[in-house]
Amino acid sequence: MIAYGSILALQSPEFVQGVRAIAADPANRRQMIDRIVADPAYAATLPGADAAAGLIIGTIGRDSAAMLVIADAVEADAYTIQARNDPRRRWAVAHITDRVTRLEGAKALSAVQMLPSAEESARLFAAANSGAGLSLNPSRSGPPYTPAIARSLSIAALAALGAGGEDARANTEALTVEQNSEFCLNMSKLMLFQCLAASRPSYEDMFCVGRHVARDLATCTAQNITPAPAEASETAVAGAADSAPAQTPVAEAAAAASASATSALNSGR
Repeated sequence: MIAYGSILALQSPEFVQGVRAIAADPANRRQMIDRIVADPAYAATLPGADAAAGLIIGTIGRDSAAMLVIADAVEADAYTIQARNDPRRRWAVAHITDRVTRLEGAKALSAVQMLPSAEESARLFAAANSGAGLSLNPSRSGPPYTPAIARSLSIAALAALGAGGEDARANTEALTVEQNSEFCLNMSKLMLFQCLAASRPSYEDMFCVGRHVARDLATCTAQNITPAPAEASETAVAGAADSAPAQTPVAEAAAAASASATSALNSGR
């Protein structure tokens, strides 16, 4: 998400040109690179950051909303498929055979790195280098920014400064690591495994996919591009190193929902 956000930020000529204008002097360029690497939030103060952030938040926000629609449809179908007049009912209510193997298979697949297609990779690579080609809707979004947005802006700024290539990969890869995002998605994966372990018939598996794949992905994404409420404590928002990570709202909801997938579904029958 952060890497994709940086490509979206590079589609803002205002941001790219603003960064390069400040770095026209070699000494300023080196200082900017060092500041961005030391403090990702610095990139959010650069000229045009609001235009770049608007592209990230608007585009990924629409993607998140689309995923939420899918989640609603899958979860709703987990109920619909149980109806006596639904031609899929026989499959839906049949208990899953070899559930242990099915669960282990899901865990194994979750550990496999997912790569974009060659076509999609080429399209994004071209867009990152040219600053065009993604047909985005321009918009602006001012601070405060979430850590994920700040890090996207940081990678984009490094790229605009010519400091985002293979020789600087250690810096750019470090910027894609963000505690709140990872905690939310890791909790979602844990809830998915618990939900699958509790499932018996196939319609319950469907519910797990809708809730803990599509919905959690949408919610984790949305909360990582939207600033936390102002009244939230700094520790809760940033996950301070001297405290346990705060459980995100979606993780709490996921934990409650997956306590018993069977109960959640059967309560509506």
